[in-house]
This record gives sequence, C-alpha cells and structure tokens, in this order.
Amino acid sequence: MKKLIGFLQLCIFNLYLCASPSLQSEGRGISAPLFTLPEEMIQKAKKFLFSKQLPDGSWRSETYGLLKSGQSLTPFVLYSLSQTIRTGKDEEKPWVQQSMKFLRSHGNSDGIHGRSDPDILDYPNYATSYALHCFLKFGDKNDKPVIQ
Repeated sequence: MKKLIGFLQLCIFNLYLCASPSLQSEGRGISAPLFTLPEEMIQKAKKFLFSKQLPDGSWRSETYGLLKSGQSLTPFVLYSLSQTIRTGKDEEKPWVQQSMKFLRSHGNSDGIHGRSDPDILDYPNYATSYALHCFLKFGDKNDKPVIQ
C-alpha cells in the first residue's frame, strides 16, 4: 500500500510539474510529445487503482491494519482520483458511484467517517476531511445534510 500511495503522489506531482502554464507556454526547448508523458502515467495509475477497488466501492489496505476497513483509504483514493477525472466520462461513473455508496454507508449521521468499527477509530479527522471533498465533488442533493 505504501508503494501505491507513493506512486499516486508521484503521478500527481508530475502532473502539476508538467502542467505548469509557464513550462507549457515557453516549451523550454522540449518537443511537444514529451508533454503527453504525465497523462500516460496518470492513466496507468488510474488503471492500477481501479484494479484494486473492491466490489463494494472501497479501497482497503492489504498491509496496514488501520486501513484495512477502507474507511480512510477509500476517501483518500477517491479524492486523489477526483483530481484527474472528468465527471462526465461514462467509464468513470460506475466506480465513482460505488465509492460514494460506500462512503454514504460508512459515515454516521453527523457525516463523521472512520468510526464504523467501534473498536478501532480509523483516522476519523483524516477520513472525514477527504470524504467531505468527495461529497462536494460527487455528491447529490441527498448528501446536503451530511455536507453541512
């Protein structure tokens, strides 16, 4: 899981670095085809993450106990992917909907996440903050009470 998070962070860093307006506008002597590399990397990272998503819409750690429930890892991965997706793409809708369904079922009535298991608090501040980002981007009208 550490490798997955590191790979995703590297992809996002490369996206920001290579998508810098000053680099693109000036070209810096680099031919145009090299600017497609970050998009290819992002697509590979997305395919990898999609392959790790479980049928219930969650992403769960295969290594770390606290992240095995998916309560914290799912909103983190969905938020990270939300930085790279276009919500209008049909092929992305099913996994977004599954993840949102998982988030809806694992938050309490106050919108707090990371407390589904009464014995283990799975980073509630972390999980809730990323879940809120996901609800703001992908939520529907029924999610307004949770967002507020």
